[in-house]
Amino acid sequence: MEFSSVTDRHCGEVCYIVGKGPSVNSFRDYGPGPIIALNESIQRLEALNLSNPLYSLQQDGKPQCMVRPERATLLLSEQSQNYFKDYTPRIVYSQTKDLKIQDKIISAVSAIEFARAFGCKSIVFIAFDAVTGKNSDYYDNSLYMDPANSLVRFQRFGNIIKLALRGMPARLGERIHSAPFTAITLTGDRHLPFRLCYRWMLRQTILPSQWIVIDDGQSPLRWSEYAGSDYHRREPRHSDPDHTIKLNMLEALKHIKYDNVLIFEDDDCMRLIIVNRC
Repeated sequence: MEFSSVTDRHCGEVCYIVGKGPSVNSFRDYGPGPIIALNESIQRLEALNLSNPLYSLQQDGKPQCMVRPERATLLLSEQSQNYFKDYTPRIVYSQTKDLKIQDKIISAVSAIEFARAFGCKSIVFIAFDAVTGKNSDYYDNSLYMDPANSLVRFQRFGNIIKLALRGMPARLGERIHSAPFTAITLTGDRHLPFRLCYRWMLRQTILPSQWIVIDDGQSPLRWSEYAGSDYHRREPRHSDPDHTIKLNMLEALKHIKYDNVLIFEDDDCMRLIIVNRC
């Protein structure tokens, strides 16, 4: 089939894009709408026998990642088109010509552009809760630093990411693991430590349902530095004491939504499983 055959195929529906994180093995609460499974995740999706239209995006052309689906529509990039030549239905696409994005950009971005071509109104990311392979900057270089600007303002907390396409409001991710809990981080004029804290928080295997960030620095954090968190600005005052941690904590207490609360300092070095051990 030609790429043009997918145009407005799922107009107005929600598209699910499924990665290879560990939560792919436990999540099964899919609503109606097309599902785009990245690489090996198609094996889990087909085993669920869902009624959703299934698509298997096989882009990288790496033997260890290529999986022949059983019934899903196969989406193959030009660099992987020599795989599964006898399989149907299949669509071979060009990232530059068809998707209008940079060549060899990651699969998640290609999947987003397929959802856009489908005419979907919004996207739900599922199982993007683990760094994959040897790419230690998986989140930074893909979901948050997409040069094609496919990803717009959105929030990623919990193992589900909900993303609205351009012009639609983003929605907060939902939990699928553990009891809901709030994390609190207090900061001020500590941009570099907080950027590291933000990066490590996103790589946790269990993420907070709410992450409260209180900022009282003379130089406030930029949106890109706290996107997705429950950010609150406490303007510094001349009457403030030298150490404002108490004032900031009292401000944070006003916004707590959940009974379970963890505190992360902005200069903490966090292992990937720190929340599992709490």
